[in-house]
Amino acid sequence: MKEEHLETTAAPREPIKEVLLRKLDLMAALLGVVVLALSISGLLFGPPDDLDEQVTALTAGVEEARQHLGDTRFSRTAHEIRVQEVIEDVRSTWGKVGADKPKVGSAVAWPAILVTQQRDVESNEIVFPAPQDPRVEARFGANRVEWTTHEDNNVPVSGFRIMRKVGGGALAELKTVGADVFEYDDTDVRPGKQYTYRVLAVTEEPTVVDQRAESEPSAPATTTAVADFKVTLDDVDLAAKTATFKVEKWHGGIWHEKRFTQKVGEVIGRNDAGSGVNYASGRVMKTLDSEQATEDRERLEVVFDGAGKVLTADGSPVTTKVVVTETFERVKVLLEGGDLPPQTLTYEKR
Repeated sequence: MKEEHLETTAAPREPIKEVLLRKLDLMAALLGVVVLALSISGLLFGPPDDLDEQVTALTAGVEEARQHLGDTRFSRTAHEIRVQEVIEDVRSTWGKVGADKPKVGSAVAWPAILVTQQRDVESNEIVFPAPQDPRVEARFGANRVEWTTHEDNNVPVSGFRIMRKVGGGALAELKTVGADVFEYDDTDVRPGKQYTYRVLAVTEEPTVVDQRAESEPSAPATTTAVADFKVTLDDVDLAAKTATFKVEKWHGGIWHEKRFTQKVGEVIGRNDAGSGVNYASGRVMKTLDSEQATEDRERLEVVFDGAGKVLTADGSPVTTKVVVTETFERVKVLLEGGDLPPQTLTYEKR
C-alpha cells in the first residue's frame, strides 16, 4: 500500500528534453530583443555605413543560427555560447555613425568607403594649366614660336591654339596645331612690326571637355620681326633716272639674289616665277638725287725707279701712300615702305 501511495501523490517528472526546449525558446526570445534593440538604435542614430553588408551578414547569421539550433538543440551550453557569439558580433559591427564622418542634412551619412577615398585616394580634380616656357625668335621671314606642355597637366591634350597680337591690337587666333607639335613658324609677318604670341592647350576628352575645353593662355612671348630680304644700290643711270638694285631674299634656308632696275615711285623687286622666289620687298624708291662732289683721298701707288721699272722688295711691289683729289657724282636714293623706316642709299658714279 505504501508504494501505491507514493505513486499517486508524487508530482509527474517533466522530461529533460522538454525543459531544454523551453529554455532554448527563452534564449531565442532574448536574442530577438537584442536584435530589436539594435534596430531601434539604428533608427535613432542613423543607418550604419555598410548597411547592405550588415544585412547580408545578419541574414547569413540567422541561417547559421538556425543550423546551430538544429545541431545543438539538446546542448544548453553549446547553444548559449553560440548565442553570445552572435550578440558580440552584432555589437562590434553595428554602431552609431561617427561625428567625424560627412553628412548630408542631419540624417544621411556618406558610406565609409567614400570617406576613405576622399581621405586616401589620389584626387580626381582636373588639372589643366596653360602651356609653359613660351618663347619666340625672329628669323628671316618668320617668327618661330615654341612651347611645352605643363608638367602638372593631367588632361589628355588634343592640340594647341596659337594666339597672336600685332602691335597694340587685339589677341586673335592664328593657328591650331596637333598635340605632338611644339613649334610654329609664323610667316605672315612684316619686318619692323612687334608681334606677341600666347598658346592654349585644348582637349577633346569626353569627361573633361564639358567642364574645360581648353587651358588658360600661356604667358606672352614678344618679338619684332626682321626682314627676309636685303636691298643694296648696285648702279644708277642719271640720264634715265633709274637705279639698279641687288635684292637678296631668304628662301628655302639660303639667300637668293637678283637685280632689278626701277624708276622713281616703283616697288623694288618682284616675284620670279622661274625660281619660285618672291623678291618683292615692299620698298619704294621715293627719290633719286645726285650732286657733284670733290674729295681728297689717300691711295696706294707703286713706286718706279729711274728706268721706269717697278721697284720690288722680297718679290712684292713697293707702294707708297699719296693724296689725290677726286671729283665724282654722288647719287642718293631714298627708300620708304615695306613696314621699315626710311633709308638713304648712296652710290658714287665716277
